[in-house]
Amino acid sequence: MSVTTEQEERLDGALAPAGEVSLARQNAEAAEEIRVQRISRWGIPTDLVMKATETLPPEVRDAIRWVQRHGVNSGMSRAQLAERLLKDNGEPYDANTVYQVLTGRRNESGGSLEAFARAVQRLRRRLQESEAITAEGFIHTPITKAVWRVCQAALRKHRVAYVFGDSQIGKTTAVTEFARCHNHGTTILVRMPTGGALGKFQAELAGRMGLSQHRRTEDISRRIFDSFDESMLLVVDEAHQALTGPTGIQTLEWIRELHDRRRCGVVIVATEALRQSLASHRTLRQLWRRRSPGMVISLPAAVPQDILEQFAESFGLDPAPDRKLTVSYRDDFAHERKFTRNPLEVQQEVVGAEGLGAWCKLLEDARDLAEANDGRLGWGKVIIAYAIARSNEGVV
Repeated sequence: MSVTTEQEERLDGALAPAGEVSLARQNAEAAEEIRVQRISRWGIPTDLVMKATETLPPEVRDAIRWVQRHGVNSGMSRAQLAERLLKDNGEPYDANTVYQVLTGRRNESGGSLEAFARAVQRLRRRLQESEAITAEGFIHTPITKAVWRVCQAALRKHRVAYVFGDSQIGKTTAVTEFARCHNHGTTILVRMPTGGALGKFQAELAGRMGLSQHRRTEDISRRIFDSFDESMLLVVDEAHQALTGPTGIQTLEWIRELHDRRRCGVVIVATEALRQSLASHRTLRQLWRRRSPGMVISLPAAVPQDILEQFAESFGLDPAPDRKLTVSYRDDFAHERKFTRNPLEVQQEVVGAEGLGAWCKLLEDARDLAEANDGRLGWGKVIIAYAIARSNEGVV
């Protein structure tokens, strides 16, 4: 690849092939599918554990409930969870003991649970210490920090909170990373299905909690209610999808009932379209009235330049230069092409028209191009990725 400015400035590189996709995104989707499959094979339903621990001392009860939810959410087998639970002498528990404790059989037989609870607390402390380690590529910006603050407040105070903003502004990324760092038995993140049908929403939520998805709606609803308590947080992403179907309002009402009955925290993540409906619809107004001061945020439609520079830095790039670059690349038919654009103008165009998410995907595609060639990511590769995307869409 050759890259020049209008003054014939050159940057070294090789011709980049078109059609590269982000393997990172594909791997993330595959990993999530595997995690959900593992949850379905966990074998100890959350509501069973809740019932089995009802009469235990609060410290022991909370520890056992927490470790079961952690095992479900992390996608570990009982054997893998047992390896992480260390006895007072440093030896790990075995999977059978974990099963006996979680199902209540250990307690019914008169066995002590205090040592097991101490092992759980040690595991929990280790996980809390690691929460500061964020996922590769995740960037804490003022936007994500605001979202995390609202999520933490909803969890701590058992309240309903709202995060509103345009699509592709970073809402999903922020709550996904929050759930990753706080899913050790506390945070359940679920996406509202298109149309917002209650049965589909409950099935998705049940699957993420280790409950059977193949039951009657009334049975699933009861078991989900029985699986929540005030130590938990439900985050509903893309909640505005409930407005696209005839029964979506029923699903939002069910979420309100879950909060009212179980006192769990709830975070509703949606576009401004849902905010308008919450304020004007007679039924939905009940959910809207459960908001608390300071726990409703509207993310800015425009992404500040300093945030864009943070994302560029995370990819090893300087701030987008305000000058034209001319790049050479080969298209899908091995034809050599030239393309000239200003990186700063491209950045503003993509973010303004398609959002921050689309811009991050373009940077990822540019990184893939660099990895497939000389390994060096520069703004020339970004312009090539942009040219390929526009060419594939028939724009250039």
